Amino acid sequence: TTHILNLIAHEQRIIFVSPLRALAEEVLQRAPIKEKGYLNARCEFENWKFIVCTPESLLVSTLELKRTDLIVLDEIHLFYLWGDSFREKLIEIRELIFTSCERMIALTATISDEVFEIYQQEVALNFEHNYLMDLGNHKLNNPPFMHLTLPKFLMTDDLLKILIEFSLTKGRVLVFSNLRKRVDFWQANFQHFQVLTCKGGEVPTFVEELKKISPDLILSTIALSHGVNLPSVGCVVFDGDFKDESFLVQMLARAGRRGESFFAISHSGSAVRKLLRSSAFPKVTPYLLLIKILLWKCNLWCCPKLPMENDT
Repeated sequence: TTHILNLIAHEQRIIFVSPLRALAEEVLQRAPIKEKGYLNARCEFENWKFIVCTPESLLVSTLELKRTDLIVLDEIHLFYLWGDSFREKLIEIRELIFTSCERMIALTATISDEVFEIYQQEVALNFEHNYLMDLGNHKLNNPPFMHLTLPKFLMTDDLLKILIEFSLTKGRVLVFSNLRKRVDFWQANFQHFQVLTCKGGEVPTFVEELKKISPDLILSTIALSHGVNLPSVGCVVFDGDFKDESFLVQMLARAGRRGESFFAISHSGSAVRKLLRSSAFPKVTPYLLLIKILLWKCNLWCCPKLPMENDT
């Protein structure tokens, strides 16, 4: 994004399109010019050099794309993953831009080979003037130092609650649930902690609340998997099954963004285990650690140390 902002002085007009409104608004604030704005159906945009919008707001606006415009599609993989599921307007905006614009930059950090092949096919007729910047190569720059994984039949709600309580002794915890009702469930079980929740459609509200308080525990659906900068997170917990690897990379990347260490918790049937299998973790016996955590919960053991803590 920084590279794109540096281009503003050299372009007649840049149109930055992101499927994540909170991220789009953050980019708008960082733009170093006054001739900028967030596009909607009623705004006056004729003098803007930097226009930020979501795909939906671009489609309902009266903005006409010019041959000289530089179009930037942020998180391009989401235009496919979400467009083919619950946001059909992302397909429409792909067709509009790929067939009408001459100059485009697509940004991603977690595009899969399958999605990349589709992208290549769609822009093949105009590929010379379209560029894809893969900033992450579908990999974690800072993987967790430990992954605590247990069989799915053992990972009951009661046990997961104990593991979350233990993790809170090590720092802030981020829990991803695959169902909205699970976010409500965990919120009800951790009322004695400072908790922030986020579900689909609530990201702007979450970002504003995050400016006011410093939560111990963040509970979310996949809504926080992309485009939101969180404070330091010590543990990422996966509650449920998440199969898309690109989303898992983004979820894990919510932690360790400043180089700090963190660990992850999931059941062994989760795709998280497959994703992290190649990581060089310390040799840890999860069952031994689990026994120590359970003894700690029963006040029969002092708070267990994690492998990295033993090394320091």
